[in-house]
Amino acid sequence: NRSNWYISQLDSSVNFKGTRLQSVFWGHLNYQIEHHLYPDIPSHRYPDIAREVQAVCRQYNLPYKVNASWGQAIRKYLTLFWRFSFKDARHPFPTQAYLERE
Repeated sequence: NRSNWYISQLDSSVNFKGTRLQSVFWGHLNYQIEHHLYPDIPSHRYPDIAREVQAVCRQYNLPYKVNASWGQAIRKYLTLFWRFSFKDARHPFPTQAYLERE
């Protein structure tokens, strides 16, 4: 089912905030959700598409995850990397409940 594919892309992707200039500087890497939903669209279009994606997510009560900054995105990534690479090796495939236990 195609709709399940879109929902899985939303669920597994997280954007991070930045200005339009920062977005250009970062190569629009802060628009991971839009990239995963529409990989063939040029990245400079992601900021415009993001508004439409957010509206659809609100309409259907779907998650649209955004880190407050690039720094927060990196910290979360490193925390998860550390947790699942070394500290919690007994959980190679964590469940959603396990991830939300903090």
